[in-house]
Amino acid sequence: MSDLSATDEAPEIAVEQVGQSAGERPGSWLVSWRIGNLTAEAIALASAWLPHGEFRGERTELAPARIVRPRESAEIDLDVRWNGEPGSVVENAFLILIAHWKQEPWRVLVRLTIRGTPERMPHATTETMSIQRVGFSEQGEP
Repeated sequence: MSDLSATDEAPEIAVEQVGQSAGERPGSWLVSWRIGNLTAEAIALASAWLPHGEFRGERTELAPARIVRPRESAEIDLDVRWNGEPGSVVENAFLILIAHWKQEPWRVLVRLTIRGTPERMPHATTETMSIQRVGFSEQGEP
């Protein structure tokens, strides 16, 4: 394996929440996300999850993987547990994606702030994003 450097190329994506609907049980939501591919190569979305205790979605395997063509976007729907009130705020929630780009697996960490709307719905704002090769921390070690 080669060492990673600051000049290594990484995929570029955009993430935004584009919808939500109440589930059958209280505190259950179906949240829709738009994942935009800003690169010239296709990206395959393999899995997604939301690990925060107050805005939580179990790992969902996207089988078959969702292919996002260059300069296009795709939507994914995730089941989420959230019991926020209007005006409530959940900071440091994360959407985690595993994607394949140029035959390499990548982990996308999207830090979110969740705000309760007046209608008691969750609304996520993307704050920051980091993208790293899966297993990058082991590369270059003896």
